[in-house]
Amino acid sequence: MAKQIYRKVSYGLSEPLVNIGQEPIVSKKDPRASDRAQIGTEWINTATNNAFVITSVVDNLATWININSGSATNSFVADSGSASPVAGVIRISGSGIASTSASGNTVVINAPVTTYVSDAGTATPSSNTITFHGTGSVTTSASGSTITIGASGGGGGSGTPVQQARTSTSVASFSNTNIADASVTPTTSNTVFLMSLSFTPMSTTNTLIFESSVQMGGGGDSILCLFSGSTLITTSGVHTNGASGNPSTGLLYFEGLAGITSPTTYAIYYAAVASPPTTINQDGIGNNYGGTLTSFFTITEVIT
Repeated sequence: MAKQIYRKVSYGLSEPLVNIGQEPIVSKKDPRASDRAQIGTEWINTATNNAFVITSVVDNLATWININSGSATNSFVADSGSASPVAGVIRISGSGIASTSASGNTVVINAPVTTYVSDAGTATPSSNTITFHGTGSVTTSASGSTITIGASGGGGGSGTPVQQARTSTSVASFSNTNIADASVTPTTSNTVFLMSLSFTPMSTTNTLIFESSVQMGGGGDSILCLFSGSTLITTSGVHTNGASGNPSTGLLYFEGLAGITSPTTYAIYYAAVASPPTTINQDGIGNNYGGTLTSFFTITEVIT
């Protein structure tokens, strides 16, 4: 049932009527818009400990504002100790390198990381600052809230080496296999296998550097071939010193994008392109210098 509260007055000496402050309305329910009273009157709901004040009456509809939802906070409990309001205020302060800030109804507690752990050792901020340094071919740069760690230089090509595989052979051998026509595409069938490596790239965007050094002799010119499985990647021509000449060093070098991260077999093949035979780790007449001639094949992966 709606309540209509009238203004209280009394007789005075200086004025015929004097306004008297309205006492709070005490009830066990919240006020409704139909409950009208003098502006500024308080309404106390003893059942919920809520307090309201009437701020306006428009078209016989009252607006009541809740001024106390339940009991007021009288203490803040922290990990260590508690705090009680002074004059209704509790202050939140930072300690050490922690700081606080507030805006509107939000309090922000800033607690920077106190220790940074690396692969070798730890670092602690000095005056809230940690400096990142590069070492070797590693560089660092910063802008805004971002730190960039880069890598450059090193290796046979551009970039920082991340892994390398290597194989070699000192076995003396020869072959009469001959690609007589230079227009013929080398395959694993018309060339001779020499050595191989199984390699698993770490990233598709890294660069693979292939290097091979082969001691070769024979009656004429030869070629070195790099295959991925049965797919030809590149070839390199080698001019030998003839059947009775000293061995020549055949060199093959190639850089290419890894493109895959699965195990792949890369191999070096060879063949003559003029007058066979082609000899490996010996001269054209079979001298191998006491078995000291060695041929190599290396794969290096670099970050680019």
